Amino acid sequence: MALVVVTAGAAKVASPQAFGSAAGSVGLPLGSTAGRFVGVAEVAAGTLAVLWWRPAFAVLAVLYAAFAVTAWRALRAGAPSCGCFGAVESPPSWVHVVVDLAGAAVLTAGWVTGPAVPPAAAWPVVALGAVLVIAMLTVGAEVARGVRRVAAHGPTFQAHARADRVARS
Repeated sequence: MALVVVTAGAAKVASPQAFGSAAGSVGLPLGSTAGRFVGVAEVAAGTLAVLWWRPAFAVLAVLYAAFAVTAWRALRAGAPSCGCFGAVESPPSWVHVVVDLAGAAVLTAGWVTGPAVPPAAAWPVVALGAVLVIAMLTVGAEVARGVRRVAAHGPTFQAHARADRVARS
């Protein structure tokens, strides 16, 4: 989870406009400077957690809870992107909300029961987990958007599909 925050923070530092736009869509008048500041704070918190696991987990748990609330607000506002990963389009979806809430829960559990420093054998799992979470928040959110679009066309979509099958036979 810490590597995801570092990746998202670095993307915000490189491209803070997407964060400013996403924040504006949920009623927070924040610009590029705020996006860059948030990005630097995320990189710092994530780096601290990578180096000093357990104490930083509490900070990351609060961040993930805030991400969940922000994603939920962006979803309700119909924002085109959550601004999570800078210029990379990542439409807000229930995937974001669920992953962020799960992240907050896992980080809270790690804070309460986890080791102070990660064992060396954990690093490959940590890296793979970061890649999977980033994929869920970008590709998974895009798939969820596509499913909603198809579902919105319900009977019309199904009628066109039937007409296509009849025309081919």
